[in-house]
Amino acid sequence: MSQGLNKRTEAILRRLLRKDAGASLRKVLAKTRPPDVAAALHHLTPGEQRGIFVVLNAEEQARLLPYLNREALLEVTGVIKEERLVEVLHRMEPDDATDILGQLPDD
Repeated sequence: MSQGLNKRTEAILRRLLRKDAGASLRKVLAKTRPPDVAAALHHLTPGEQRGIFVVLNAEEQARLLPYLNREALLEVTGVIKEERLVEVLHRMEPDDATDILGQLPDD
């Protein structure tokens, strides 16, 4: 992703979060590639990261997780219930799910 697109995506996501525009936020996320969403998330605050992650469905979360750095991964997985995390991991490629599990704390 180009730096300009990253900053633009980041600004759009931030603005929609502040406006509490869930439907618009979902539309933007659906049209944005997971690597691009992840790149933008890395520049958002932990609260903004969580806000983005929770509006995604399990399939979208599964496509996004492999692109997150460890810090963002821990932040967003910390806000979902264990059952939801299991559902998300089941939707992922086995290698990706194994990588994610290796980055999560044991507790």
